[in-house]
Amino acid sequence: MDKLTKSNIYWSIFMLIVGILIIIAILSNPLRRSEEKIRAMVLKEIPVGTKIDDAIEIINNTRWKIDRISEGYGYEKNINETQVYNKQMTVHLGSYRNVFVTDVVVFLRFSEKGDLIDVTVRKDVDGL
Repeated sequence: MDKLTKSNIYWSIFMLIVGILIIIAILSNPLRRSEEKIRAMVLKEIPVGTKIDDAIEIINNTRWKIDRISEGYGYEKNINETQVYNKQMTVHLGSYRNVFVTDVVVFLRFSEKGDLIDVTVRKDVDGL
């Protein structure tokens, strides 16, 4: 083989490896998972029944960011039930980019006693 062909082969292999590594990095981002899987991930870290102060401490030891804590009664109507909650914590888990930026936000809902009763995940996509 001549030098030109050999260098083309090496360059092609290098670009293939870089492409595979980029795809692996993109697919391994847990924020790209479904909302159900993200919810399960959050509940693994902050299980139902966790006190609000403990949840704040857990979140402060992660890359997640508490956007706000709202007080006052509210409710979340699901297909099978209506959850009444006393406090809601909005937590920004992070963001990722496809064409547009997608922010992943979770809402932690707490009872009057300060126990976690529900988690909802929302993905917000910024458009033009």
